[in-house]
Amino acid sequence: MYLGSEKISDLLVFISGYILALDDLKITEKKILPLSINFFHDYVAKKFDYYESTSGWRKMILDQVKQNEEEALKLFYSLFDEFKQIKISSYFVSEIGNTQKEFHLSNKYTPRRIVDFENNITEPLYKNPKKIFYCELFDNKNFKGFVGIVQTDLEYIFERSIYKNEEDILHYFKSCFGDINWKKENADNIFFN
Repeated sequence: MYLGSEKISDLLVFISGYILALDDLKITEKKILPLSINFFHDYVAKKFDYYESTSGWRKMILDQVKQNEEEALKLFYSLFDEFKQIKISSYFVSEIGNTQKEFHLSNKYTPRRIVDFENNITEPLYKNPKKIFYCELFDNKNFKGFVGIVQTDLEYIFERSIYKNEEDILHYFKSCFGDINWKKENADNIFFN
């Protein structure tokens, strides 16, 4: 990889181009681990006790090294090595029944996506959900978090956040599907077709 300099800002541009190319080519994640770079914002926020990750990993890392671009690049690689070591300690799965599908389609408080901005037309966030999953993550340096996945007829949709605690991810899924019965599974058995 050639950046042209030893600046974290140049690395951000490179990675942003890579992510854009994946989106343009409609290349999606097929596995949980290693986590996608898209989760790195949340990982860095949690690592440095930020309330949220909206400022992005570059700014949060720069804040740690008094805005020194070269030191920030070194810190990025150290953090990214840790990030790649994240593992799943356990996961939970739930089949989406008719009750949860109806809740998802009819509840006005369910997260929705805009399909026609001019006419304010929205649709449910997930088309024909079949199963939902959440995984508990950990590393060897006291990191703990949770990620969610929704299986639909056509794809697996990875939520783009690392939830700080189990209550938050359970609340999110309840807001989407209503009451859910979860089944704990062995972390060694998780896979997606």
